[in-house]
Amino acid sequence: MARPVEFDRETVLDAALLAFWKSGYAACSLQMLVDATGLSRQSIYNTFGDKDGLFLAALDHYRAKVSIQCEMIEASDADQNSLRDFIFNSISVQQNLGPGACFIVITAFSPQACDAKIKPALDAGAQRVRSALKTFIRNAALRGEFNPQLSPESGAAHLYAVMNGLSALAQTGGSKEHMETALDLSLQTLFPKTGS
Repeated sequence: MARPVEFDRETVLDAALLAFWKSGYAACSLQMLVDATGLSRQSIYNTFGDKDGLFLAALDHYRAKVSIQCEMIEASDADQNSLRDFIFNSISVQQNLGPGACFIVITAFSPQACDAKIKPALDAGAQRVRSALKTFIRNAALRGEFNPQLSPESGAAHLYAVMNGLSALAQTGGSKEHMETALDLSLQTLFPKTGS
């Protein structure tokens, strides 16, 4: 009886994620996934079921990575420097590993976003980031730093939109100075007592 193929799941999912991220689901062929992961077609089928299964596993893998990054702004002592680092580190990862935008956001604009298996994972991934931003804002509010005319929910939604807008700005010729100025304007509105 043949032994099952052994491989490091983390490494395989990293490779599959990058392939899907850079090429998109539709353009990423099974052969591209074989080449990227080093797995045979049969191993992919045996382990993940099919291309859809591997995509979902890669999406969950990405969400887990994002969740870990979110922890830096959920700490009770996280300040605006922590928030800035979180936002610009996220954009840096998107530029260095992906095509310059969040994997979840890119997928949300693809036909796969309508898939009944994929849509909930996309929503949960985006909600994880907004939840972390809301936690950051609530902690800032306890210190009297957050604009009392706004709700933590609206502030988190605004920051989530700003994060993804900054990614678009970076990909369309915006300089680091432009990005920092845009973020400053948002932070001055959300946290008027501390400024930027």
